[in-house]
Amino acid sequence: MMKFEIAVKKYLNFMSRKGSSQSAVAGYKNKIENIFKGINYNGERFEIPAKRFENYIFKKNRTQNTKASTTYQLKSFLNFCALENLPVCNAKKILAPKFEDKEARYFRENELGKILKTIKDADKIFKTAIIFLLTTGTRISEACNITKKQILNALKIENTYQISICGKRNKTRAIFIPEKTWKLCISTFSLHNQKSALGLDKQQLTRKIRDFSKKIKIKFTAHTLRHTYLTRLAQNGADIYKIQKIAGHSSITTTTRYLHSCNRELAQASRLADFNL
Repeated sequence: MMKFEIAVKKYLNFMSRKGSSQSAVAGYKNKIENIFKGINYNGERFEIPAKRFENYIFKKNRTQNTKASTTYQLKSFLNFCALENLPVCNAKKILAPKFEDKEARYFRENELGKILKTIKDADKIFKTAIIFLLTTGTRISEACNITKKQILNALKIENTYQISICGKRNKTRAIFIPEKTWKLCISTFSLHNQKSALGLDKQQLTRKIRDFSKKIKIKFTAHTLRHTYLTRLAQNGADIYKIQKIAGHSSITTTTRYLHSCNRELAQASRLADFNL
């Protein structure tokens, strides 16, 4: 019988071939290993009862989304094992909790104003990274992988500069950098000797954002900057399918999260059908 470690390795190779990034594959590995560690798996046969998995997944201190993502990862692994003819628990028997409908967290005007005012006093490299994330809507991993060469060779279109990036699941898409952001980015090149345009890797930038967030007492992550950018597009009337393309979403359902933030505008619009009853 195939050992658990070999099954995991084959699954990770399979996910990598499907287009998952290295960081995503590392996350899959940790989650699968934690699941089997959590059920006290000791190398016995794979026919583990569904109830044993459920007892681990449905711990009281887990959020609904954590339960859902853990179950999704487990089922994906078990389905792969079944395709490899391993005698595993039928993934369909495991109860699958639903993800919560979660509205995208974005900055309100007062929060954004405070951030932009405070960021002026930050070091220029960090300031540039924040402005870049906010004005391009890129994911932090995407932004940190953009090179100086890409910025310098960007194609100018009106008041923006276009470059191609490798996004989630290794999908290529175009992003558009506002001229002011592009110039600010180039002005920092002499301040660091990194190949990356921002001069910071993902871990460094994540840590700096966390420290800055604590300092100004506004809780946010790099993804909040992305959410703010995409929400602003929606609020200003951008077509949802264009937002999807700019964001690099594979599903339009993901993009609709940014329309939820416009409910006030929708409520105002609904009152235009006033029948004076």
